[in-house]
Amino acid sequence: MPRKSQARTKAKVTTQRIRTSSDNESTAGYSPGADSDLTSADSSQYHEERTAFLEEEKSQMVAYLHDVLKTTITQRTVPFPLHVAFAEDVPIENRGMAPPRGPGSTVGFWEWEGERYQWGIPLSQLVEGRSKLADPNEMAFDSKELFQESVRFELVWPGYLHRRWLVSVPLHDYCGGKIRWTKKELGRFIACQYRKFAELCDHSIVCKEPAWRIGSGGIAFEDMRIVTFWNITKDIWRAEIAVDVLNNGWAGSRQEYYSLTGAEGCYSKIIPEGEDKRCPSCGTVHEPDPRLRKAEKSKRPHGGD
Repeated sequence: MPRKSQARTKAKVTTQRIRTSSDNESTAGYSPGADSDLTSADSSQYHEERTAFLEEEKSQMVAYLHDVLKTTITQRTVPFPLHVAFAEDVPIENRGMAPPRGPGSTVGFWEWEGERYQWGIPLSQLVEGRSKLADPNEMAFDSKELFQESVRFELVWPGYLHRRWLVSVPLHDYCGGKIRWTKKELGRFIACQYRKFAELCDHSIVCKEPAWRIGSGGIAFEDMRIVTFWNITKDIWRAEIAVDVLNNGWAGSRQEYYSLTGAEGCYSKIIPEGEDKRCPSCGTVHEPDPRLRKAEKSKRPHGGD
């Protein structure tokens, strides 16, 4: 082949290679004109990944706070009442003490809003199905309770202990299948029992402790909120109820919450240290049993007061 022809052929091949290489770079996204688009795409992707990371971090933090709250619930001590209506006879040495926790679990009812929570759900809201109950579809009972056919809910209230109120809570249906109560369902069941009880108190049941009268001129059903539902002994469970009432006859006039855990005439009042702690039923200040105080102090972490 002549030299001129060979040179033309080489030039043609070289031109094709350069053109092909340029086309490949263009299709691979390396064209100089695409630099600004790449910068924009990288920035957008970074913000999306950053947002996703923050959302995941927030979800993990909320889950952690929920776990801490659940742990707090299971270790929460029963508010101390002086006189307690036990479901069965109490040994003389234990009379006047708060009822011990039973072998069962404790069901907690609280509102959750962002990073804040508030103990207690109004019973009226549970009846109407409009409460802000946290984890409403969570199973209420542990698996160990499901081995029983049923448990019994004992409703007790100061001044009304002469009226027995014991209701069965079925854990199995007629076919033997397990009834898995959610917190929302259990809360509504308990709330309906308190509503029936309040209606009877308003019309037919006489209150022996005027300070705790339910109905017209006394404590209304709408003032009650459930805090916990706990196992007192064997298959007997009780609800811890907080009441939003006026501070009649006491120092100050603000509304406060009173915790009623089966107290006959007396109760455990949730108030700051240094304020009046006299019981409105008997006018005295009730101090917990020293053994209870010692046990409670031993549970506190080192370095606490």
